[in-house]
Amino acid sequence: MDWIQLCIYFHAALGGIALIAGLFSALSIKGSQIHKKTGTLFHHSMVISVSTSIFIALTPSHFNPFLLGIGIFSLYSVISGRRCLKVIKPNFNLQIDKGLAYILLINSLLMLLLPLVFQHKINIILSIFGIIGVITGMRDLKAYKNVAQLKSDRIKHHINKISGGYIAAITAFLVVNQLLPGYWAWFTPTVLGGIFATYYNLKFDKGKI
Repeated sequence: MDWIQLCIYFHAALGGIALIAGLFSALSIKGSQIHKKTGTLFHHSMVISVSTSIFIALTPSHFNPFLLGIGIFSLYSVISGRRCLKVIKPNFNLQIDKGLAYILLINSLLMLLLPLVFQHKINIILSIFGIIGVITGMRDLKAYKNVAQLKSDRIKHHINKISGGYIAAITAFLVVNQLLPGYWAWFTPTVLGGIFATYYNLKFDKGKI
């Protein structure tokens, strides 16, 4: 067994941990110790798992621009989703978040354009996630201009972005294990996760979180 195969197993194991921890965090009372601890475990597992997949996708023997783009997109959701909770801290460095948003924008534009340039066709999966990434990056950069409002909306940003990170975990599980056919595996979690995030955003607006 070579070291790349070991990295793949390591990535999959952490992805499984993230999937379970994320489920407990999503179903637990928001702000409770269970929510915080399982949420932290989800974040750390996802960051290491996705970072490992990005590393694998960059190696010459397993170079994969498709997985690289999806990986960067997913990693942004998880990292930014945790960082937005810390915006109320006095020493919070918003420049890091702006830099991450620009990386997301560049990555998303490449997801949209590279299949057209090199394959002369539209990649549906990359195009849809690329469009979502562009919208997310532009929205976040706009939000960063108003720090007071950003602090007020930090829970909503957290819900949206962490939901995006968990959507990525579920999607990977469905795609790898071929539990749903084709586009259903790629986009069903996005639709259901969007409904979930919207529900909790509405609860937050009503002061029930």
